[in-house]
Amino acid sequence: MGKGLTGNKKSSEVMEFRTSARRRIMQGCLGSRTRAQGPALRKLRALARESDKNRLVMATPETKAALVEMAFGSAAGEEFEAEAMAVLAMVGMGEAEAVEVVGREGRVARLGELLGGQGTTLESRVNAGAVVEAAAAASGAEARAVLGAAEGVMEGLVALVEEKANARAVRVGIRGLFALCLAKENQPRAVAAGAAAALARRVTAEARGRRSPRSPRWSVSAGRRAGAMRWSPAPGEARLLCAR
Repeated sequence: MGKGLTGNKKSSEVMEFRTSARRRIMQGCLGSRTRAQGPALRKLRALARESDKNRLVMATPETKAALVEMAFGSAAGEEFEAEAMAVLAMVGMGEAEAVEVVGREGRVARLGELLGGQGTTLESRVNAGAVVEAAAAASGAEARAVLGAAEGVMEGLVALVEEKANARAVRVGIRGLFALCLAKENQPRAVAAGAAAALARRVTAEARGRRSPRSPRWSVSAGRRAGAMRWSPAPGEARLLCAR
């Protein structure tokens, strides 16, 4: 029993050290000058990829607020913004951060540019889609409608759903559409952007056995008078319904 207690104590000390190390990296990123923030952001991104626990440690109000500021309009340039956006996409946002994004027209427009613009990388589009989903999930119907009405957002999410070789892109596109379509104003916008057709193609691909067994399950119903699309995901997940 003594050995067990000693082992538990050592394990606790290791976990405390790792948590402290993560926080030091976060403080270095938030407190350093712009030139030094780049490497710190890359370290944060690597840590965020490692585990849910790391992302939980990072998800403090101070860190999320700083990431929002760095992801939009940083003086260090687009590469720096992309790193901050990638970390923000993994850490997520609360209501306060969502307000800071949706409440500023320029930031909403930037998300639309990243999602729908030509010349942006797939990774940048996926990260922007994840930020849209996080902001919509933490907001009310009015804010969701603002996001859904932004040029390039709906079309960009539908394009992610259409990706054939990137499971994360498809997942982000689905969740983004679901979060936005909780606002009724966005339902016809999603259909007009081609979401129903994209879902139908996913159903066909799954039926032909081209999709992974762990992928979301889809069903599409469409009527002559009301074109509707319905997503029936794996057990335990929400249902996406957009109809016009």
